[in-house]
Parts: sequence; C-alpha cells; structure tokens
Amino acid sequence: MRTTILVACTLAALAAIAGCSSSSTPKAAPTTSGATAGDPVGYLYDIDNHKQKRADAAKMVDQIRARCTDDPLALEFTATNTAVDLMDATHKQDVYAVLHRLLADAPKTGPKVSCTSRLPAAGRAIKAQRS
Repeated sequence: MRTTILVACTLAALAAIAGCSSSSTPKAAPTTSGATAGDPVGYLYDIDNHKQKRADAAKMVDQIRARCTDDPLALEFTATNTAVDLMDATHKQDVYAVLHRLLADAPKTGPKVSCTSRLPAAGRAIKAQRS
C-alpha cells in the first residue's frame, strides 16, 4: 500500500511538472495542454508537434503498455530528456526515435521489463548509429 501511494504521488508530481514551463531549467518536461497532461497518447502527439499521426502515438503507447512495466507517461517524460540529450546542430529532439529504439531492443516475448532503466542504452545506440 505504501508503494502504491508513493507511485501515485510521484505520477501526480510528474503530471504537475508537465503543465509547468521554466526558462531557467534546461531539461524541463515540455508543456502540454491541460487536456493531455495525464494522457500518454496526447503527450506523445503534442511533444512531436503533431508530425506523427495520433494513431501512431496510440500504437507506441500500446506497445509500451504491452512490453514495459513502467507507466507510459513517466517513460515518455524520461525519453524526452534522453531525446534532448541527443540534440545537436543536425538532429532535433525526437522522442519517437528514442522510444522506437527502446522498444526494438526490449524483449518481444516473456514478462514485461523496466524500460526506463534501458533508456541510456537506447540513447547510446542512437548516437552510435549516427557515427
């Protein structure tokens, strides 16, 4: 029960952060509209500035739910930071690329895994692919 309360409080804090914007914090979670603050599909669709179809965002979230033990929205926030770390003069922030690489490397069968802990490896793989 204590763990459930802690997880609920953490998710509530992440949702609150998503609705805030701070120019002094370089890696703040991007702002989302009030309608998408707790919606992982809406967040992913908004963070990509609607370059991907909403159905593609829904498909990605379904894959996260099927293969990862993590909350999809919390995973997307963390993947956003990984995508920001990968930005340079040639490459813009691309959360889809990070999540796609993460899911490509996650086991396709068997029990769900913690995907958040696998994000650094996904980031390194993307960097290596660019070289």
